[in-house]
Amino acid sequence: MISIQKIISSSLLILLLSACAVSAVASKRDSEMITLTGTIRLVGNEPFTHLVITTDDSRDYLIKGSFEQELRELQYQRVEIKGENLLPSNGFKYCIEVREYKVIISK
Repeated sequence: MISIQKIISSSLLILLLSACAVSAVASKRDSEMITLTGTIRLVGNEPFTHLVITTDDSRDYLIKGSFEQELRELQYQRVEIKGENLLPSNGFKYCIEVREYKVIISK
């Protein structure tokens, strides 16, 4: 017969290993660098607006980082941005910390 102490110990070990696995997955996703192309938009209502890039497949990525103010001046323009893929934030499933960008000039 298995003792209660062994069951509790086993359960705690499984819980600890699960937490470590989730943390490792989150850390990997958090540091992934990505490149996106899309249109810069301001969404929401004042004073609670958010800057996003809407990609060609209609995903809205919340823009964070030091370039946010510069990118606000480029609303409705197409840009290519490179940055760190972040965990969901402020109700947005996708989020990016922009490290560099360039405006795409249409021909």
